[in-house]
Amino acid sequence: MNKEKSILLIFALFAVVSIMIPFSAYADVVSPKKQTNAGITPQNVICKENLYKIILKSNDKPLCVKPSTAKKLMNDGLTKTKNIEAVEKFEELIKSRTAMGTITPITILKGNTNYHVLFEACAGDQGIIAPEVIITSDSETKYVKLVERMLPNSCETNSIKIKAANPDSINLNLVNKGGVTLKITELENKVKDLQTKLSTEKATLGTRVKDTQAIGEESSQRITQIAQMRAELNQAREELNRYLFALNLTPKIKTTDLEIKKSFAGTPLEGVLVNKLATSPQLGVNNGYDVAFEMCAGKQIVRIPVVEVKSDTETKKVRLADKIIAETCQVTGAKIMATSPDSIVVSIADTTQNSGTASDLEMQIADLTKQLQVQKQALRDLTHLAPRPDNFEQQALEISQKLIDLRNEINSKRVQLYNLLNQSK
Repeated sequence: MNKEKSILLIFALFAVVSIMIPFSAYADVVSPKKQTNAGITPQNVICKENLYKIILKSNDKPLCVKPSTAKKLMNDGLTKTKNIEAVEKFEELIKSRTAMGTITPITILKGNTNYHVLFEACAGDQGIIAPEVIITSDSETKYVKLVERMLPNSCETNSIKIKAANPDSINLNLVNKGGVTLKITELENKVKDLQTKLSTEKATLGTRVKDTQAIGEESSQRITQIAQMRAELNQAREELNRYLFALNLTPKIKTTDLEIKKSFAGTPLEGVLVNKLATSPQLGVNNGYDVAFEMCAGKQIVRIPVVEVKSDTETKKVRLADKIIAETCQVTGAKIMATSPDSIVVSIADTTQNSGTASDLEMQIADLTKQLQVQKQALRDLTHLAPRPDNFEQQALEISQKLIDLRNEINSKRVQLYNLLNQSK
């Protein structure tokens, strides 16, 4: 059997096993195909937490497979990398993971064509990001992403709809085992730490430039540090964004922008503005210059702040933090080549439309989330009434359908938001 037939047989067998054993496939992220279609490179594709990513040598296609399949493909020479040891370590890691919470059915109600399953999901000591439920019956198997981030040792009342001939066949499982939650938490902490450090450096740079009206050796070194930290922050943020996009979630990151009412250049904070603060030659670099500049927001948040730094030699786009909150400024620096320093100008990059769209999506998500919380509380109150009202089933079905519709709409908005943020780099 040649290699092409061998690989087809492996994936055919993998597909059959996945159908026969539904709980072996945890849908904690969208498929590699959906990720690449959204613009994520094969190297940056994220896999479900119990699957291992390989990239085929023949077409650079990323695939998420079981560790045993990954080792088989590597041994057959069909992958771009061959690191059996890493796969074996990954196998041991996923074997050591256990469920991060519990799920308990409250009641099952008959709808028009489906059953509505009301349940309570509870997180353990670590909490759960993107809690997922796999629900099976004698007629259907499906998974549902809950849009909440469950806090440690907290519980949520919710509902799922499923087809079934016999309601006694319905079974619920909370499948999260912690891999994705721990990774996102790690990235969020890293982003927050870098944002704090970067904010401190930018504040110090802004104060020194304002006092001296020039860029000395110390300020030049700070610009270098800022550029390095910004690159590291952007890399961590982009990885976090990929995870959040794949999970259909919205970010929980809080920026630590420098809060001031006037810009360092003394310009009133009206609308979005960019000011060049100072320029000086880079030490030891012919025709290289350090440029310090600020970007400020007026009464509206700038959701995707990007500054264009241009000279008679080159043009650079510098993306700042995830957002600049209203009536604040961010001071930062960049390095650019130029024949004449007088040719260096800074301006707002054309991201106004994307920024407005992102802000609008965030407001819609926030509003829908509030509506969702109201319905969840209503369901919790209803299911804990004793005795239950005569029209309990009718009320529960109505709330359940509202929950499902709101959850789907929130996920859709979050996909749009993160797709936009991933493309606006």
